[in-house]
Amino acid sequence: NANISQFDFELSPKALFEATLDKSQLAYILKLAQPLKQGVKYNLKIKKTNVILNLQDATIFERGPTSLEYDGTFTTRQAPGIQSFEPLQTNNVYINSPIQITFSQNMDKKSVEENFSIEPKVSVSLSWQNSATVIFKPKKLDFETEYIVKIAKGTRGEGAGFIEQDIIKSFQTIGALKVGNFNPSDDWSGVSIHTPIKIAFDQDVDKASAQSKFAIT
Repeated sequence: NANISQFDFELSPKALFEATLDKSQLAYILKLAQPLKQGVKYNLKIKKTNVILNLQDATIFERGPTSLEYDGTFTTRQAPGIQSFEPLQTNNVYINSPIQITFSQNMDKKSVEENFSIEPKVSVSLSWQNSATVIFKPKKLDFETEYIVKIAKGTRGEGAGFIEQDIIKSFQTIGALKVGNFNPSDDWSGVSIHTPIKIAFDQDVDKASAQSKFAIT
């Protein structure tokens, strides 16, 4: 007969794993069937039971009382997410507006660049302010168009964390510039020579650009 200790491992929330002794026979390795959930606090209990083993057939001859050898907790790393997204407004976005994304943690830059997409497709250049903030500059957005920006699930952070679900943001670009009101009105007769000409647009304009286009004939 031989005296040995039998160890049982309990992980909560429950996760499937296989416990095996390493080659030194001094340490156990818990091999998980699937990765643990991100941002979750886990409790690990290790219980020990002394047993007497029958060496002839490796059966347990006698089992002693069970004692709790370890009771501790650990928390897995939070999944990365988006802390802020620009443009802030969802409507009337200027066609030259950049797309700025700040993540909740430092990211794997290559992974972000590979998993970024915009529909309708448009050519973009990008730059990183730091490891958490990236700026995508579209070459040209179309007027009055809804754009959908996606950061695909699986995008990795600098550590072991990854985005678990697709992150989708959308915005609508502003319409082409239109005249909202013109005074004096078209075909208005008897206009005084002192009457000022007033033009009201439906959105803010670049004054220098507008003035360069004015002509009276």
